[in-house]
Amino acid sequence: MTSQTPRSPKEISLTWLDSVLVNDEFEGSNLIGFEVESVGETVGFLGDLFRIKPRYESNSERYPESLIIKFPTLRNADSREAGNGLFAYEREAMFYRHFANECPANPPRYYHSEYMGESEEYVLLMEDLKDARFIEQVDGICKADAVSVVEGLAKLHAHYWQSTLLLSSSWLRGFEQWGVIYPSQIDVGWPLMKQNFGYLIPDQFMDLFPIANDAYPAISEYMQSHRPNTLVHGDARMENMAFEMIDGKERLRIYDWQLVSSGPAAYDLAYFFCSSVNPDQWTEWGQNLIDIYHESLCSNSVSDYSKEQLVDDMRLSLCLLLGFISMVGNIVVPDEAGKSVAEASLPRFWAIMEALDVGGSLQTFLEGRQK
Repeated sequence: MTSQTPRSPKEISLTWLDSVLVNDEFEGSNLIGFEVESVGETVGFLGDLFRIKPRYESNSERYPESLIIKFPTLRNADSREAGNGLFAYEREAMFYRHFANECPANPPRYYHSEYMGESEEYVLLMEDLKDARFIEQVDGICKADAVSVVEGLAKLHAHYWQSTLLLSSSWLRGFEQWGVIYPSQIDVGWPLMKQNFGYLIPDQFMDLFPIANDAYPAISEYMQSHRPNTLVHGDARMENMAFEMIDGKERLRIYDWQLVSSGPAAYDLAYFFCSSVNPDQWTEWGQNLIDIYHESLCSNSVSDYSKEQLVDDMRLSLCLLLGFISMVGNIVVPDEAGKSVAEASLPRFWAIMEALDVGGSLQTFLEGRQK
């Protein structure tokens, strides 16, 4: 880390940029200048993204014409505080540094990251996916894209299934740590969620939130200790997916790794369904997506995990997602953008939670703990 490390786009210097772009793609590039532009106001809740357009002395066609730089959000103080509380900035900086360029989920290519622990600041330089196809969360997803996502998640999970790499990466927190981190976030977030978006929460789920929130530490510890572990993205919603055309075919690119951890694969799958698949779509092809995911997991050499176990783990993951919804009361504000995301997404949560009986699963878990 250098003394010139920027904490905002205004602090980016040519000296710093030239000193950190030492990836093979930039060998001999000889930067002579750059431009910076915002990527958008609603791209991320915890981070702010900007596009850097470098200028090279010569042979500019050899080098990337743009890259992305990411900082902790400056747009919303509550979101930034929540990001610090979730260790989101450290998680993402370390993921890209240690995992990204070999990860089968095809995250953006990693160039540089710095995490300043004492000040809880970070900066990340990565590939610009500007030519990829993106999906807005408010728009929903088609089945072909949903199939690509569940197959991509299965490939990711299979690659790290019960891997010793998870234990040897000291920065990678286990899933049970969410049970330590979330309670304080839930205490603040749940009242805000009720206040700002209570009109979107059905009565049957409103009553479940306090029970599920109290049980969050026990469920997360159980999922870490008693279920198979893998690398979990943690925020597997459609807006963290992109589709890139390569040789006439689209391949999935998964980005925004601020909630990465080791834990149960079913959490990513349940989270994707709840945040991305509309109620009518779930009725029509939800079960088929579960089948496709499990078949893909098995075809990628996972042989000790039945579909019944997967569905059971999805049910417990849905219990945890009540805590996640509570927590995001800290992050999603009731402005026009926040309302549009909440009004599009929350009905998806309720439909799948009802279909897989999250209330019954929570009761069964709690009764088993009392025995």
